Amino acid sequence: MALPDLLMVSRPNVLVVDVGVKRLAADWEYDVVSIGYPGICVHGRPIAEPHNVVVDDKLRILTAVKAVWGGRVTTVFPRQGHYAHAAEVAASPPADLTIARIGELLRYDLSALLEAARKTEEA
Repeated sequence: MALPDLLMVSRPNVLVVDVGVKRLAADWEYDVVSIGYPGICVHGRPIAEPHNVVVDDKLRILTAVKAVWGGRVTTVFPRQGHYAHAAEVAASPPADLTIARIGELLRYDLSALLEAARKTEEA
């Protein structure tokens, strides 16, 4: 299954359990798998959507993720390696944050990443 196909799965449990966990843990011996929710819950319900950060050197992947997750994700494009100057870079919408190399992420904290996504949505 290609990434855009995975992103379009309508039920998150299918993506996480059937495609992800079961495949990755196929050779493990286990009785149960528990996956936690990365956010604050009140009365057993999430009070806000978690915010995600996706880093990839292929803008087509970042564009697909942003199209599905919208404001719940910050996309980061490290302009390095094989895809740094590929033709698709000029043809694709920019990521929320473009950095020269992956190590630059160490300079950013969560608030800076959230701000990058907010600025992109306002533009």
